[in-house]
Amino acid sequence: LFLYLSPLHVTLSPGSASPRFIRCTSYSFPSEGGAAQRCHLPLGAIITPLAQPGAGERPLVQVSRSEEGACVLCCGGCAAQMCPSFTWQDCGQRFHCPFCGHVTEVPWQCYQPTARGRTRRVDAEQRAELSHGSYEILETQGQQA
Repeated sequence: LFLYLSPLHVTLSPGSASPRFIRCTSYSFPSEGGAAQRCHLPLGAIITPLAQPGAGERPLVQVSRSEEGACVLCCGGCAAQMCPSFTWQDCGQRFHCPFCGHVTEVPWQCYQPTARGRTRRVDAEQRAELSHGSYEILETQGQQA
């Protein structure tokens, strides 16, 4: 199976990962649970973590865990890295993982409130992990993801 991404394709949406980095094997899925079980449609993803951005695309935003105030969180249930799909609960004290459903407590060093009546943190636009579908985490020697 070969999926071709046109060199003319430019991804501009910061909230979704570019198909250069991750691409689903199917673009149409049954919306009803029963229909999904009856059709037995296989689901897969082609992941290319070292892909280079195309012409006209911005390079990946880099986040360093060693920077002052850096706090890249991950799910306590499945270890998924923070992404814009995570929702925040209790004024930003916990977040809900859309992949496994686990709710994780936020360490006090990383706490930021949510906007009134919303499930996004007030610093979402300043944090790459909260506003970009693709970002690069820089680790220093001795750190683990």
